[in-house]
Amino acid sequence: MLQRQKLLLKKNLPRARSQLLWVKLQIFKNLIFFLDYIKIPNISRNYDSNWSTNGLLEKAANHIKSWIEAQKLHGLKIEYIQDPQRTPLLFVEVKGAKENSPTIFLYGHFDKQPHLSGWDEGLGPTIPVIKDGKLYGRGGADDGYSSFAAILSIKACQAQKLDHPRCVIFLEGDEESGSQDLPHYLISLKEKIGIPSLIVNFEK
Repeated sequence: MLQRQKLLLKKNLPRARSQLLWVKLQIFKNLIFFLDYIKIPNISRNYDSNWSTNGLLEKAANHIKSWIEAQKLHGLKIEYIQDPQRTPLLFVEVKGAKENSPTIFLYGHFDKQPHLSGWDEGLGPTIPVIKDGKLYGRGGADDGYSSFAAILSIKACQAQKLDHPRCVIFLEGDEESGSQDLPHYLISLKEKIGIPSLIVNFEK
């Protein structure tokens, strides 16, 4: 068994290296998306009394929406949804490679934690900085990367002509405030979501 595993590893190593190179290239090509996203001060509503009028959550959502559309995924549908008195939501659906493909539900969010103080000199919540190979600024990790990771995972499959299931990506704008609107959207969109075979949560 061990010998067989070694042979499989040796056989697939070039492909794995090629895939890793592809991922690194995508990160480099799309870095500006992250930098511009960090610059948007779309603080979650519990920490921004003007969230419903200043348009910052909407700006962040539409920034992500534009980037997703630019990836030109086969079978992509994307909706910006904002019901009255609710925070915005991005509902993304990518058709499966085969008819009646199972559904994977992928969850993330784009609202950000409050700015707070104590940032090192030269760093700040809306100042994207790459230092020692790490990207600093609010939303670079928690949880702005979720759309990037989800979409590029699907794009990688399509680029290599690999079958993938139907993917529903649910990007909310209220997680840092307790996901107050999440139950509402899950219920109102349950028919579109379907019954997932797997749920992926990008929130750490």
